[in-house]
Amino acid sequence: MFYRHHDVGNLSDTAALDPATIKASATVGKDIETPSEKQNPSVQDEKSTSRSMEATAYASGESEKTYMGKLKVWGYRDSRQPSTFKLFFLPIRLLFSFPGIGFGGLLVGGILAWYNVVGGSLALILGNPPYNFSANNIGLTYLASVVGVTVGCFLSGWMSDSLALFLARRNGGVMEPEQRLWTCLVALVMHPAGCLLYGVGASYHIHWFGVVFGLGLICVTLPMGSNLAFTYILDTYKEVAGEGLVSTILIRNMMGFAFGYAVVPMIENLGLRNAFILIAVLGEAVWCTAIMMIYVGKPLRRWTAHSYWNLIEHYGATAH
Repeated sequence: MFYRHHDVGNLSDTAALDPATIKASATVGKDIETPSEKQNPSVQDEKSTSRSMEATAYASGESEKTYMGKLKVWGYRDSRQPSTFKLFFLPIRLLFSFPGIGFGGLLVGGILAWYNVVGGSLALILGNPPYNFSANNIGLTYLASVVGVTVGCFLSGWMSDSLALFLARRNGGVMEPEQRLWTCLVALVMHPAGCLLYGVGASYHIHWFGVVFGLGLICVTLPMGSNLAFTYILDTYKEVAGEGLVSTILIRNMMGFAFGYAVVPMIENLGLRNAFILIAVLGEAVWCTAIMMIYVGKPLRRWTAHSYWNLIEHYGATAH
């Protein structure tokens, strides 16, 4: 979020500025046009754009700073701009005030958690009997992750945008942030299938290709979770999108640390099969929240709209 003074550049509200003076300042530096410039509309448009920018800068009282002035670490601060100390707590306030931001944090945190589980268990699975992969071969199995992430980027990028545009046309040209979330239906299938092939399959000593294929299925969902969560926050809370992403990252880091710290003890205590059955169930629960947000997201936005715009007015936030 960047504070923006809406009155800057508004000529009607600028004190002690005569319109005739503005007009004169815009025309005083008019260059003599050559015949080629008269015949070239692009040159004339460029000149008119330059003159209008100069007039706006003059009208708003802006002046070019000196070199030393640009090096200052302090400068003009509008009295209506909140202090940095107050902005420091804004992401925490957003987290507890708007359910959509909590949903985004849960989705991104779940994705990071599954990634940590896979990263902490791959060498444990393939480096021991019956597979006995070398370190080089274990590294090559991450090519399945590259393929899976590539497919996931396509699904959560181009396909998500195309689906949102299609649903917007059916909705009378109105696009809702929840329309992108329908692509999570793919993750509802991919995540449990990948966990069963990768973890449960390895516990039954299936062929190594099945384990690697399951790894690829899990990785398909990784970019889908982050992209859908971030775009939902950007579409819903444009004015505080930066602070909303900070709130999301706060949840993500806590969940990622918890699973990264506990993945090996979890597998040792529960066993490989039960551990990945648990991961499959937890992943389904996280992705089901995306399905739930498709139906309850808009009512929740309406319910929190009044408090949201009060907060925007209080902090002087604008969309950018």
